[in-house]
Amino acid sequence: MVKTQGAPFPASIWAETSGYRRCALDGPPAGVSASGMLRLELPAGGGTTVRLTKLGHACVRLEKDGVSLVIDPGVWSGPRALTGATALLVTHEHPDHLDADAVRAALAADPGLQLWTNASVAAQLADLEGRVHVVSHGDAFTAAGFDIHVYGQEHALIHRDIPVVRNTGFAVDGEVFHPGDALTVPEDRIPTLLLPANAPWLKAGEMIDYAREVAPRRAYAIHDGLLNANGLGLMQNLMNAAAAPSGAEYVRLQPGTSVEL
Repeated sequence: MVKTQGAPFPASIWAETSGYRRCALDGPPAGVSASGMLRLELPAGGGTTVRLTKLGHACVRLEKDGVSLVIDPGVWSGPRALTGATALLVTHEHPDHLDADAVRAALAADPGLQLWTNASVAAQLADLEGRVHVVSHGDAFTAAGFDIHVYGQEHALIHRDIPVVRNTGFAVDGEVFHPGDALTVPEDRIPTLLLPANAPWLKAGEMIDYAREVAPRRAYAIHDGLLNANGLGLMQNLMNAAAAPSGAEYVRLQPGTSVEL
């Protein structure tokens, strides 16, 4: 579904990945190892322990019984996000959640690797038929030994002139919920919420209310790549979008920069 109003939105501003790729991490955030990973042990049913590893931005890895499930390997996820992956889940098509080149390379390198996602993402990988599985709200399936339930249908609204893309949230083993870029509340109680912390579509009050409504026992911040240098390119892209109807020039000034008016 595409929602537009007013002047046409210049698709190239949002679609191009240069605004994402040209921004590199200045270094790992506080509390994260030099490898960019934060490892946590979560209890699971049947005496099994699930290891949750926070990678870059919105990407996480879940491991149990020798298998590895990776969710949202995007362009800010780090160079080893797909290493050793047994199965992949992708919530939506934006480059900070889907590095299509890296995913395609990983699928080509490992004939056993498979991906579950929505129809929009699958269309970008149509040549990999049989390896990419389309799922939608209400579906349930098993991937690499993990039981997955699918919740949600649309990305949160950024602006009325920016197309709303499909977004698919994943609940894994009834333990962990990754909402992607939406504030979807699962029908079933989820102990561990991966909580979006910062985004162009998110207000602080909405994040707080969302966490309270889901009411998990624990929550870990994701979607935090905009809190460092990664966010600068995207910020300029959004400023360009704001200026597009008038043809004006909107620029972010570095501290100490002077301009003559």
